[in-house]
Amino acid sequence: MSLRDEFIKLLREDETFRMAVAGLLGLDSILNELKSLREDFKELVKLEKERLDENNKRWEENDKKWEMNEKRWMENDKKWEENFKRWEENDKKWEMNEKRWMENDKKWEENFKRWEENDKKWEMNEKRWMENDKKWEENFKRWEENDKKWEMNEKRWMENDKKWEENFKRWEENDKKWEMNEKRWMENDKKWEENFKRWEENDKKWEMNEKRWMENDKKWEENFKRWEENDKKWDEAMKRFSRIELELGASVESQYSRYVWEDLRDELRARGEVVEQRVRNMDLDGVEIDLLVTTDRAAYVVEVKVRPTINDVGALLAKADVVREKLGKPIVPILTGSYIGSEVEAYAKGKGVRMYRY
Repeated sequence: MSLRDEFIKLLREDETFRMAVAGLLGLDSILNELKSLREDFKELVKLEKERLDENNKRWEENDKKWEMNEKRWMENDKKWEENFKRWEENDKKWEMNEKRWMENDKKWEENFKRWEENDKKWEMNEKRWMENDKKWEENFKRWEENDKKWEMNEKRWMENDKKWEENFKRWEENDKKWEMNEKRWMENDKKWEENFKRWEENDKKWEMNEKRWMENDKKWEENFKRWEENDKKWDEAMKRFSRIELELGASVESQYSRYVWEDLRDELRARGEVVEQRVRNMDLDGVEIDLLVTTDRAAYVVEVKVRPTINDVGALLAKADVVREKLGKPIVPILTGSYIGSEVEAYAKGKGVRMYRY
């Protein structure tokens, strides 16, 4: 067994010897960097899990708020039922009423003003919903459940619109009845006082709704900041991976080129060929060649790849054509690597490419 064969055997079988050689080749710093990167990545995964747990908690809070909203809609339906009952009683009372229209007109003017204010609030609410839709476009997950809830909400709004249409029809009938009405205004005044109290309660609810929207906006701002921090950390990790990939590629290419040269040198000596030049990383008319060996009989074009593909075979043949045209000698294309698939090897041999596996 030659010294080279014994050296290669030790590299394959003796892990301690292999690590010592890696240290001499400068790979120990890369291994340490990989270990450090793995620890950083574990820490990043841990932080990401914590963020996901917190996000799940927020979704649970959101589900609870939807349950509260559902309860409020049920209460609203009950109030509408009570309202319809009151309208039936009111219809009986309107049959005899003709008086005190001046005061009623003033109250209706106030009522229309309140409706105008209510319309403005709805416009503001619509704008906020448009902004919320943009945020939801970024948060594309868990929308199927939310869409179902919104469909229910839309149906309720349609029912609400129908109720309002019925309400307007009743008001038209009410206008006719007001033409004959003059009596029992004291009871009607009390009802208006209750109506104003309800409007005050409605204003308070709108204030609470406004506060909740402000809190929701703050939570979204915090969520976006955390995602920006997460993106920055991923960018740093990808930069470190790229640097390690370059260092490993350069080291492997250098080592494999030396192995090919040692094996090829012995073959050339055995055949009596005289080596004229040996050049690594050669640039020939803009074509990069990993290793070029020329002898008095031929030129050997070597391509180094850890895991060569069929495309790499085609690229090697193209480089061989450039060298043949430039030097005017017979060309022997050589492809070397560690992980060479059976399809790649069969394709290369079919094209006259020699394979060196290490």
